Amino acid sequence: MKMKKYLLLILIIIIIEKLNIIKCFEEISIEISIKEEEENGTMIIDLRSYIKSEFLQNNNSNGYIIRFVRPCLNLYIDKENSFKIRSFKIDREKLCQYEKFCYLNCDLFIEKEAIKLVKLKINIEDINDHKPKFKKELYSYELDENLLIGFRLQLEQAEDKDLSEKNSIKNYYLNLFNLTYFPFKLNYDKKNHLLELILIKNLEKKNKNEKYVFQLIVNDGENEEDKCLIEINILENQQYNNLPPKFDLNLYKFFIFNLNETFIGKVHAKNDFNFNFNLNNNNNNYKQIYYRIIPSIENSNLFQINETSGEIFLNEKQKINLFDKFYEIFIEAFYLNYLSSLTTIQIYFNLTSQFNNNEQENFIQILIPKLFKKIDNKIFIKENISVPITILQLFISSSS
Repeated sequence: MKMKKYLLLILIIIIIEKLNIIKCFEEISIEISIKEEEENGTMIIDLRSYIKSEFLQNNNSNGYIIRFVRPCLNLYIDKENSFKIRSFKIDREKLCQYEKFCYLNCDLFIEKEAIKLVKLKINIEDINDHKPKFKKELYSYELDENLLIGFRLQLEQAEDKDLSEKNSIKNYYLNLFNLTYFPFKLNYDKKNHLLELILIKNLEKKNKNEKYVFQLIVNDGENEEDKCLIEINILENQQYNNLPPKFDLNLYKFFIFNLNETFIGKVHAKNDFNFNFNLNNNNNNYKQIYYRIIPSIENSNLFQINETSGEIFLNEKQKINLFDKFYEIFIEAFYLNYLSSLTTIQIYFNLTSQFNNNEQENFIQILIPKLFKKIDNKIFIKENISVPITILQLFISSSS
């Protein structure tokens, strides 16, 4: 019987909503911006500035009921004047760890004789409070002296917790120390998340221990720079593989409907040798293909990949809302001599329609207490409420 009454109540709500029979409140949408890391108690909005003057009879909140529809993270209502909404200190990087844009969406209602629903959208602006950081102090590579001009060596990028375009990594540059011959040029393609050295001259090997040692430097325009050393060793006559591995597809698309699963999908690249050769035990490492994700500000630490199988997983430690989210990542396949190639991965999360009708949700949260009352675990329609007779008949028949 209880279940029957509950289902009927939901039916009543849906009928009222769909037919737009009851209109008890006016909806106001407000969008504002605040900077992250503001001090606790910072006033972010005075609601009186956004509400028609006839609704407010004085400058205080006496007689008005102002409440959040549901608890709103990092915000609270001023105890002295409930029209003023204040915030606790907000760390944007914790709140929106993987997003270029960070928003808080909070709903409030203001009630006296009428009800006003305030839909508050708050843009949390990024400040430049983190410097970019390389994962290692030294990166060492081995390259075949016979590599063709135009070869591209993918470099691991620094990580910057500041995700906004304004405060993220601005540039990379090199310190060549005392090198008199340097056959590479540095290319940073921010749009496509690529950092690479491009071979523009022939590699020279004048002696057995020939190597290039130089410094890679990153900056974000404001904070202290970070540096790492890069060491490139030149191997003599290692001609058995002068072509990078080749992905089966240039673009992979994965559609994820079960958010309880961490497995995303799998990429695969194959050996693409330019001539036949006999592999011996010493050369087996050059046959193995390895995989890694090219880091970017959108996916830093959100995804991980098995370096030998190419299987992609969602990082189990990350707790974020993935409903209707789309991510694009780049994966590199490479040999141990760092011949490499790239492919693009597009990941779509839960694109099925969701039961998330905001208007209906607001109706349930705010108006149901106005229409119905509960006494001894029984639900009654309050007196002097205008409800269509058909709904009353349904409600009465279910109680009999």
